[in-house]
Amino acid sequence: MRDELDIPLLNDDAVFSDISLEEEEANYKTLKKEKVKKRKKYRKIKIIGFLLLFVVYLLLDVSNVANIRVTNNKILTHDQVVEAVGITTKMKYLFINNIFKPKAKSDFIKSYKIKNNYLGEIVIDVTEIKLLGYVINEDSIDFISGDLKKIKLPTISDYIINLPKINISEEAFFDKVIKSLSELDSNIISRISEISGYATSYDKNMIKLMMDDGNQIFASLGDLSLISNYNNIIESIGGNRICIQLDGVNNSAYKFACP
Repeated sequence: MRDELDIPLLNDDAVFSDISLEEEEANYKTLKKEKVKKRKKYRKIKIIGFLLLFVVYLLLDVSNVANIRVTNNKILTHDQVVEAVGITTKMKYLFINNIFKPKAKSDFIKSYKIKNNYLGEIVIDVTEIKLLGYVINEDSIDFISGDLKKIKLPTISDYIINLPKINISEEAFFDKVIKSLSELDSNIISRISEISGYATSYDKNMIKLMMDDGNQIFASLGDLSLISNYNNIIESIGGNRICIQLDGVNNSAYKFACP
């Protein structure tokens, strides 16, 4: 019978367990690095793919501005506003307001906002200056603004204007007339076709207004605000192509035989 030797037994579980944990940790780190690399590579591919698609999109006409809409313009036409702002349908829709910041070049535009609408549409919302009338000179036309500035242009034919022609040469009186007009609403001003001085022996500040319906209004400058009730005055007095005197003292208006 063989002698049995007392050989100490190794703790196999402990040894293999330690080796397994180290290997697992190493494998985990390796796998993690590979995943990170794959994720970065995939992200790069996505970015490159997106950039390629974006470049292709920009090369196509579908990326251009599809339509330009103008709102709140009363003085300038649609085309004049578009030209002043500098936007065309050849421009890239996504660049408007992002890369390209339009600046309006027109004395008639006080302020404006540009909005990127749906389906490639650009909306230009304008706020125009208030115009009171115009003066015809030998070689130009002066438009008179609400802040009493004169805007000189070579012609009036290209503008949508419902403004009175002002036939007053005396500068001091002209300024008084403009100041009185500035206190009127634009809807009333648009109904006046022509303004002339009409001084009398009892009132040097009298003016005559030719209205768009053929009626003539006579008033002292101090009484001009009564014309704000023009529609009510016509309904009350009645008649066609008549002459009307505005009476500020009695806050009334009456019809008389045209001079």
